[in-house]
Amino acid sequence: MNTFYSATLSGFGVAGLHAIPSDAVEITTEEHRALLDAQSQGCSIQPGPGGRPVAVKPPAPSIEHLSAAIRAERDRRLAAVLWMRDRHRDEQELGLPATLDIGRYSALMTYIQALRDLPEQAGFPWAGPEDAACPWPSEPV
Repeated sequence: MNTFYSATLSGFGVAGLHAIPSDAVEITTEEHRALLDAQSQGCSIQPGPGGRPVAVKPPAPSIEHLSAAIRAERDRRLAAVLWMRDRHRDEQELGLPATLDIGRYSALMTYIQALRDLPEQAGFPWAGPEDAACPWPSEPV
């Protein structure tokens, strides 16, 4: 089975199954398999010299993209706990018994502040929110 790659279609075709454009170049089964493996790992398939397909790694994310991703994760973590702070403050304003004791409230506020300060930490933005070096504070219990 003859497999072809066409730069104008940005894709593959098989002789006898597909119409093969005039710019198509024949590739081996091994080349086709290697290109699809590379694509499954995040590469894109693009035309190279002579129209032959090559796997191209995506560019590294920009500092702005990494910063935005970490800030978005930070904001998600903040949103997940701010209700506890607000409930505590509301209970105090209303003169109701507080759900959180002073130690738990203090730990919560320390956590919130650590999340807010995250972009000021050395190494920010690291390699993104999943980077093991990212110093996410431990959520209080």
